[in-house]
Amino acid sequence: MRDIHSFARPDEVLVRHLTLDLDVNFDARQLTGSATLSVVPQHGGRELVLDTNGLDIRRITLDDGTEAMFTMGDPTPFLGRMLTIAIKPETESVKIEYATAPDAAAVQWLTPEQTAGGKHPFLFTQSQAILARTWVPCQDTPGVRMTYDATIRVPKGLMAIMSAENPAAPNADGVYQFRMPQPIPSYLLALAVGDLEFRPFSDNSGVWAEKPMIDASQHELAHSWSGNLVTNATWNDFWLNEGFTVYFERRIMEEVFGREYSEMLALLGYQDLEATVAELPSRDTHLFLDLTDRD
Repeated sequence: MRDIHSFARPDEVLVRHLTLDLDVNFDARQLTGSATLSVVPQHGGRELVLDTNGLDIRRITLDDGTEAMFTMGDPTPFLGRMLTIAIKPETESVKIEYATAPDAAAVQWLTPEQTAGGKHPFLFTQSQAILARTWVPCQDTPGVRMTYDATIRVPKGLMAIMSAENPAAPNADGVYQFRMPQPIPSYLLALAVGDLEFRPFSDNSGVWAEKPMIDASQHELAHSWSGNLVTNATWNDFWLNEGFTVYFERRIMEEVFGREYSEMLALLGYQDLEATVAELPSRDTHLFLDLTDRD
């Protein structure tokens, strides 16, 4: 089933791995560099179709060193522009040199005054749901999973982290390497840069020392621990991903803090559900929604 929120055609050419090489420029509010996509043609596919939104595509080369022919589609509300790249039957990777727009929707730039320390700027991304395409040219659909690695260059004194294997401390040259060996959908691509430090998450016994606040962090941790075992092929199936994660979240809380605590969370969740259903138009209270021409 074709994802109505993506231009990608993975049934023709599928992306399996992403290699990012990016410079972070706080003054220009831009990420510049390249994305190299490892591809697998399906059934003789000769065009790699990707999602972009606001990206300045500067040059595209195939793995044999030749420049690739490519076209950019017309801008489409919510979806951005389709990037179509001609490949050869033997093509295994495509390198895209590009820059993001200063107002890229997934990339949030904070001034030093907006941070707790007040001395350094901060950057973080939020790719969900269809915003990865505003900072990485990709097949921006949850139905496609890929591994990735990255080299990120940041101003000296700052630290970069990603949704991948991370360093535990800043380094002197401001160059950071990342590796994600598990295939993930594009909406889980994440980057943060700033004056960061790591703090212990648990006491010496390996268990939380205090009950956590009732907030989104529990839910996102449950996503990490469950590994998104059940996920969505399109954004109309997202209730599968979230539903199973809430189940894991409840079971983890019950195991760590007891049945009474998990029952309290369940009751609060049910009350939130009732309040949300009362606010939504009736068409959006279904599990399967009509999202045609909608963000």
